[in-house]
Amino acid sequence: MWSMPVWYTHTDHFRRAQTPTERGPCWFVSSVLSVQSQIRNFIRNLCARLGKEADVANDYVPWKQDYVSEFLSLRCAGDVLNIVAPLGSRANKEITESMAIVKRLRPILLKQPVSLRLVELCAGNALTSVLVCHLLPVLSAKAYDVKKRRRHWFRCDRFTYYQEDINGPKFGERLGNADIVIAVHPCRELAVEVCRLFVASRARYLLLMPCCKGSLPAEAHQTSEPLVNNKLTAYERWCLGMSSMLRSMGSFDAVCERDTKCISPCNIVIKAVRL
Repeated sequence: MWSMPVWYTHTDHFRRAQTPTERGPCWFVSSVLSVQSQIRNFIRNLCARLGKEADVANDYVPWKQDYVSEFLSLRCAGDVLNIVAPLGSRANKEITESMAIVKRLRPILLKQPVSLRLVELCAGNALTSVLVCHLLPVLSAKAYDVKKRRRHWFRCDRFTYYQEDINGPKFGERLGNADIVIAVHPCRELAVEVCRLFVASRARYLLLMPCCKGSLPAEAHQTSEPLVNNKLTAYERWCLGMSSMLRSMGSFDAVCERDTKCISPCNIVIKAVRL
């Protein structure tokens, strides 16, 4: 079990110490990537955790480009980690899952900059929505999870974290102004509930990466070809069933895309668009 490190500099420590309301046990830097020695140590330690070799003499990681190294190359990576840490023992898995969603959000948000509102359901550490706020021109982002997490959310502009159960009787009202709904690895029937909330809302886009297989409702029609079903894994049938359910519940175009750069074997992204 390990957690992401927290960085601060003496300069930032001194500056923040002058403001009494901001005093506390530690202070965070606004741009960790500018601190060369600290980011080199971070890359070296992370590589050791992942079983990789890194040449930090020139500040680059010379293995095959993947989502983890792509994330670490971002100028905002340090700021994002300082906000959402600790990520736990499977930080690399969470990073690849978030990057898979961000990759598909990029063309949507770049086409309509600073005009779309994002809601993340079953958010966990909210890594995906925090990364989106740093990297892409989203108007605002909200994250909901049933568990309370003590993080430095105030360090992220245009972002709010809520502790709330999406199965609550009035939770659908929270999505009234959402334009994009995302969910990364909601377990079992929570993925179906995410789909239902999306259908009931006025949001136009849904990006959902389901986790473990659950029970499909009656409205989820799987492919009519038994031969095709026999070739699919249980997880693939689970994702295909949810995309079929979305199409059957209204005017939606829904497709399943597998992202092999995501470390998790549950790496299918369901992308739905309201027509």
